[in-house]
Amino acid sequence: MEVDSPNPSGCNRAASVLTAGARGFLVRRLMKTERIQSLIETMKDTVKCAIELQAECNNSQTITQADVDLHHRLQLQLDAAILEFHDVFFTLSVCERMNIISTDREKLTHRLLRTNSVRAPLSAATQRSLQRKLSQGSRPHSASYLPSCRSSNSRNYVKAWVQEEKRTRTNSLCSAPGGF
Repeated sequence: MEVDSPNPSGCNRAASVLTAGARGFLVRRLMKTERIQSLIETMKDTVKCAIELQAECNNSQTITQADVDLHHRLQLQLDAAILEFHDVFFTLSVCERMNIISTDREKLTHRLLRTNSVRAPLSAATQRSLQRKLSQGSRPHSASYLPSCRSSNSRNYVKAWVQEEKRTRTNSLCSAPGGF
């Protein structure tokens, strides 16, 4: 019996498909980075401003030197943004592009950690209101008891309340006559 050798054209096609998939992922991920998004936003804003300036000049029928200078600066800004965009995708090496993605991920992680660690405490009025509701012994499932706000502070409060309520009920069951 003869062992079939793999089809060389099939291997090349598979390698091409894998490479294309990896490149596509890299491009899509680069497009999501803060750096590229800010370049795109800069280009959009610059073009919008230039179009508005052009429309304004057409309506007024007079073009001042300041308008010409502004239009020239807008053109330079747009050119710089386009060149930087082009450089990221066509002149930077794959390693440098991956570093851009890595840096963007690190920034996002630090930003998320910072927002999670700095939580605004409940106001004094809210704390008094919640204490009043706890001391009145309002029903745990009443709509008026649960905070309507879906902020993380409200969720944390509800979680803490549920845990405390479980402890209280468990203690009352255990200490009741004929209990556990």
